This record gives sequence, structure tokens and C-alpha cells, in this order.
Amino acid sequence: MIKIRGYEITPEFLASRIDFAVVLQDMDAKTVDGHIETCLRLGVNTFCVNPHYLEYVRDGLAGSKVGAAVVLDYPFGAGTREIKIAAAEDMVRKGAKSLDMVIDFAAVKNRDWNRLTQELKDLVKAAQGIDTKPIIECHLLTKEEIVSVTKCCEEAEVSYIKTGSGRMAGPEWTDIKLIKEALSPQSKTNIKFSGTGPFWTTPIALGGFAAGAELIGTRAGDKIISELALYEEIFSKFEFVNASDSLC
Repeated sequence: MIKIRGYEITPEFLASRIDFAVVLQDMDAKTVDGHIETCLRLGVNTFCVNPHYLEYVRDGLAGSKVGAAVVLDYPFGAGTREIKIAAAEDMVRKGAKSLDMVIDFAAVKNRDWNRLTQELKDLVKAAQGIDTKPIIECHLLTKEEIVSVTKCCEEAEVSYIKTGSGRMAGPEWTDIKLIKEALSPQSKTNIKFSGTGPFWTTPIALGGFAAGAELIGTRAGDKIISELALYEEIFSKFEFVNASDSLC
């Protein structure tokens, strides 16, 4: 058994902490059906799609514990605040259980923290109590910007800070550590460690939890969960100099 930060890492636990995300441009309904089947079989937290498929996924997941999630203003986050919030309100009306929205990077690069914070507060208001997960694309930001954006997210009381969309770069444990350290101890905001691509493996996912994330966003959920037993077997052969260094 692997334990991380007090959590017993079972296949069921991993599934419950995965936001299964497929936001590709070229998906047809048959492909979406296959992903819905995977999400239901694994019992993941949410299935995140582009707005076009939200209602389709909502209906396909009906009666299950898997929520329908949607990505907003993807991939650049360059829309006006009014357009973004109108889209968020529309997605809530259509059954979204989570809103993943790309942030206003121009506001970040211009150090317009008031503008960014207001956009995030408006998102939280539009969400009407469902999870909000602003996508901050850590790879586009300096360390100082990541800290400042984290403070804006915390002030707005978003549900999760999402490290990236995975469109241009993968996740980094150091990003999670930096965000975690920037959040105040009493913060209501958590961290979503997100990305896509071949680098998503069980050790990468578990390292994200160890660094402080509460959710991971990926379309490699099946691989991550199915290889948990192999990971346990391999790492049981490791000897750590200090017991606190071990994930097992």
C-alpha cells in the first residue's frame, strides 16, 4: 500500500482525483462515447470537454457520480471578461459541474492584478457553487508571476488553481510546490496538476499528489490507474536513506 500525505492510494482513490480531459478539435460523437464509457468504468471525478459536447457528455454521464466539466476560452484566454462570464453562465445552465477557464494572460503580463482578480471573482459568481478551475499555464509565467496569480486566485476563492492545459507543455512538480507555498494555510483554494501527453505516468501523478495537488487533469487516467500495482511492486524494492523520503 502506498500512502501520500495521509491518503491511501488505491485505484478507486486515484480515479476519484482524476479530471479526465479530452479537448481535441477533431473529436466526433463516437469518440466521445468511448471516452464516456472509460470515465464511467473508472469512476473518475469529471469528464472535461469543449463547450460543443457539454450537453452530450452531461446526458451520457446521467445517473453516475462522474461530473460533466467544460473548458472555457480555450486555449488562449484572450476573450473579454464579459464574453468569458457569459459563456460560464451558459455552461452552468447547460449542466456543467466544473468550469475550467483559461485566465487573462495580458492582465498577468501587464501586472494588472485587479483586472485578473475581478475576472476570477466574476467566474466564481457565475459558477453558482460549482467548482472553478482557472488555467494559469505555469510554463508561460515567471516564478514571480505564478505567485502573484496564485494570490489573485486565492482572493477570488476559486476552487482549484489548474497548472496548465497541457497544450504546449507538461506539468512540473516545482510549479505545484511554488503554488502550495504561496497559498495561505487557511486558503479555500486547492491545486489541480494538469496536462496531457506521454509523460503522464503513475509516478508523475503520485509525485503531483506528494507535492500538494488534490486533483490531476489528464486523458491518461486508464494508464495511471492500471499501472499502480506495477509501481507498488517496483518501488517496494527501493531502499530510502530516510523513511520520510519514501512515498511507500
